[in-house]
Amino acid sequence: MNAPGTAPPHQGSTQSGPFGSALSVSEFAALNAAGVFPVAAVMGCDLESDYVDLPLLTPQPATKASPSPYGSSNTYGGRYEPVGVSELDQMVNESRNRALTRLRDEAATVGANVVLGIRQIQTTAAEGIWSQVAGHRRDGQHRRLRYRPIIDYQLVGTAVRDPALTVSEPCLTTFSATDFCKLRDAGWRPAGIVAGCSHWFGVTALPGVSAREITSATALWANARAHAFEQARTEMTALGAQAMIGLDVEDESAAYERNASSFSQALWTHAVLVTVSAIANAIERAPTLKAVQPPMRILTLQ
Repeated sequence: MNAPGTAPPHQGSTQSGPFGSALSVSEFAALNAAGVFPVAAVMGCDLESDYVDLPLLTPQPATKASPSPYGSSNTYGGRYEPVGVSELDQMVNESRNRALTRLRDEAATVGANVVLGIRQIQTTAAEGIWSQVAGHRRDGQHRRLRYRPIIDYQLVGTAVRDPALTVSEPCLTTFSATDFCKLRDAGWRPAGIVAGCSHWFGVTALPGVSAREITSATALWANARAHAFEQARTEMTALGAQAMIGLDVEDESAAYERNASSFSQALWTHAVLVTVSAIANAIERAPTLKAVQPPMRILTLQ
């Protein structure tokens, strides 16, 4: 018989005896009461550095009716529409998936079937660097903007073993142990982590002395958020989950400004790259176990 609060033996597990975790006292007590056993603290990480040349924006003729509900920026008689940078989206998503895969593999090694409280550790390496690169023209007037992201994903969580959960591989979730137990009691279970990351680039037209909305900036953020949310919903559908809860959104921006002395250079006065990252938990209804019927007692009457 196992001592109270210790994990039962599991075939293929290398974890035995004392365990380490990031659980609070309340979370440990909630797991213990639910019959869920902490196994080990696990981690997954990925570090990647690359550079991307941002697309040069070409002004389009200004129109009275804008196709976007947020309007578009009219700068010097031209309209600048936000542009999505799919190369950066793919780079971030691939890095995140590698970190999650390493976290899942480590949890499987110790015999866990759930990882709770997954969180990302932010580091200073996750900062972008802007640089201006001259083109092939000798006069140097034709220029492009280059963005160098250094992606650093460090994910940590607590691997646990839930005897009531049968899965082919460990399920990853950002839920705390307390929330996991509440979800479990309500007849639901985590289906996995879903996320989306979106980068949109454009030129922001400053409003000058008048107080009004900067429609170009609004359009940038709106497009980035919508695209990130759509990626998360697509991943939820791929998992076959019925809902997505615990959505957490982080956003940031990087700007490039240059004082201009000529009309043509003024178009690059304020270029902005916005990044929106969304992460959530996909959940599904837990299969209900067929109730065991009590034996029928038959009395013979004489």
